[in-house]
Amino acid sequence: VQIPVALPGRNNVLDVSRDGSRLLIGSVEAGHFHASFWNVPVLGGSARRLGTGLSAAFSPDGNSVAYSTEEGDIYRVQSDGTGARKLAAVGCCACSLSWSPDGESIRFSNSQNKLWEISSDGTGLHQLLLGWRGSFRQCCGHWTSDGRFYLFQTGGSYRPEDIWALDERRGPFRKPPTEPIQLTTGPFRWTSAIPSKDGKKILANGMAPRVELVRLDQQTRQTQPFLGGISAEFVAFSKDGRYVAYVSYPEGILWRANRDGSSPVQLSELPMYPLNPHWSPDGTSILFSDRYLTSYIVSAEGGS
Repeated sequence: VQIPVALPGRNNVLDVSRDGSRLLIGSVEAGHFHASFWNVPVLGGSARRLGTGLSAAFSPDGNSVAYSTEEGDIYRVQSDGTGARKLAAVGCCACSLSWSPDGESIRFSNSQNKLWEISSDGTGLHQLLLGWRGSFRQCCGHWTSDGRFYLFQTGGSYRPEDIWALDERRGPFRKPPTEPIQLTTGPFRWTSAIPSKDGKKILANGMAPRVELVRLDQQTRQTQPFLGGISAEFVAFSKDGRYVAYVSYPEGILWRANRDGSSPVQLSELPMYPLNPHWSPDGTSILFSDRYLTSYIVSAEGGS
């Protein structure tokens, strides 16, 4: 059923109240980067303006909304738009706000692509997964309805996004794992992952991006498939022009092949994602970096 929303600008659904009766809408007007937040009844009625910022989420009982601002502050406001108060200054943009099912905590990702947590009263600000090097980018978290697991996504420009889970179960005879559990692996990119209401399934968008490697004919100014139009990036030729190195996309594997693409040799393995390969002058080695800006050298014939 189409729900008419008489708000200015481009409207996006940011959250839905747990009982399904209200929508949290972010309305972005032309020429503006931030959104104005509105509490909109699904079955009709007046929309309530709540604040302005980047991200917002309903509390579990639907009586409050937490939202972040461009200045790096997190606010809490009543769902009727009254009683707004600043919880904390987090010092950077806070996105993908999510309340814990008991209403005690709010988690979010910041502009450094890390997950953080703060109590709903504004105390106890701290980073999650401190020291974990499992991924450069961490974002977009949601708790299951029973609070037993916290789902989030990893990845970025040079790696497929995967879905992970933090085991939040506690008990006198149960010690939760110190690191998250990986639920998916590439080549699909998983986005917008949210748990079902019963907490047993995950609803997500799965994408398998592909590219086509082409060359530009300088005479005709037309592009033509190169190496059969394989899905690859970061192409580099040896100095003598006999060999080519490339990184398959989106898998992120470094390959060396003859100039025509024949006799490919795999030079790297997951989860490393090679970037910007360069041949040594004598053609015996290939230099590249990974997404953590660490440099590596590998033999053009393969090896460690």
